Amino acid sequence: MSDRKKIVVAVTGGSGVIYAVRISQILLELGHELHCVVSPTALQIFGHELEVVPVSSLKTENAPKNEASLCFPAAFASKPFSDWFPVADGQKILRFSADELAACFAGQAKTFPSDDFFAAIASGSFLTDGMIVVPCSTGTLGSIAAGTNQNLIHRAAEVHLKERRRLILVVRETPYSAIHLENMQRITSAGGVILPASPSFYLKSSALNKLPGELIDTVVARVLDQLAIPHRLIPRWQ
Repeated sequence: MSDRKKIVVAVTGGSGVIYAVRISQILLELGHELHCVVSPTALQIFGHELEVVPVSSLKTENAPKNEASLCFPAAFASKPFSDWFPVADGQKILRFSADELAACFAGQAKTFPSDDFFAAIASGSFLTDGMIVVPCSTGTLGSIAAGTNQNLIHRAAEVHLKERRRLILVVRETPYSAIHLENMQRITSAGGVILPASPSFYLKSSALNKLPGELIDTVVARVLDQLAIPHRLIPRWQ
């Protein structure tokens, strides 16, 4: 596609890794190029929130070589979103098999360990169209605001700020302390965008009856809007 964009997707240790999965699925469906980093804590949250097995326990030939290389399963990019929420005892749950997890994007995205400062995305000379930190923990928020560069996620975010490229932090925390708000102000003043994971409820035709898929899409749609990526995830308010 002529308008194919190069997007960095970073996942940190905040609740809501499902947002990262959905954003990556949509970006891949739209034909964009992804460069992904997942923090060690985020890997633990994948296992807890999505009920997937740790990479280290996989025994298949296609399993990633190490946990740091894990991004998102290839199945996430192909499985219909509605199928992610099977009904069990009246409750919608998330459950993925080891085989689904082992296929790790099947070459559709470039992944980097979070401690790899030699990665392409650590340099401003590597051109990208934007970066999303989703979910963005308040610890990551503080590190980016302070410019401490403790890992590749922090460094890549700093690169996007200094190069005046779009940086979107999907912060997932409540309530916010004064420190959180001050850090958000610093990011905003530096040119970044604070986009809290706050689903909307005005799409009342079906959103309240089909939780959580459509509510997740209300956040994903706002992220795509920030990157000027056309989509039809939700109807525009008229």
